[in-house]
Amino acid sequence: MNRHIPTQPRAQATRRAILDAAYAMLGELEPDEISTVAVAGRAGVPVGSVYRYYANRTDIFRALAEQAMELVDTPFEDMLLSGASIELMVENAIGLLLANNTVADMRLLRLIRLSPDLVDVWTTSNRRVEAALAAAIQARGGGRGPTAAGAAGRRVVPRAARRRGRARRSSTSRTARTACSRSR
Repeated sequence: MNRHIPTQPRAQATRRAILDAAYAMLGELEPDEISTVAVAGRAGVPVGSVYRYYANRTDIFRALAEQAMELVDTPFEDMLLSGASIELMVENAIGLLLANNTVADMRLLRLIRLSPDLVDVWTTSNRRVEAALAAAIQARGGGRGPTAAGAAGRRVVPRAARRRGRARRSSTSRTARTACSRSR
């Protein structure tokens, strides 16, 4: 969570430099190899400045993740609600994906999907696009409710959440699961 939202141009530039440095480092290093001290050094700001805006590196990654989701979600949402043809939407969606296909983007996306601390960013993004998709289907005269909306009615479960579910299921013994499935 951002500790301080700057209002002055110089402070905004400092915050932007921190995010730019962290993003550049994601292009070179895995997320677990990046520290707040290294981000501060790359940004050319004191470590205290990093901590003024972000509590830790997870907060920096969260800000980058929210920014990345916004950069993709807004045009996609606008495209869905514009009434554009399916062909144009597919073409534009592919363009959005290709435009955000750097090493840093891929590492950030993987981090968003796999980190329990950032999975809510992924879920919020999915819900936003899901709502736009449902509205677009409704506007085109299709569907009555979430199940008729096809993909809009389904929840996309990030890998981190699926793994937690698997861990719970795997704690039951195989014989207990087999016995339960036979009794159905």
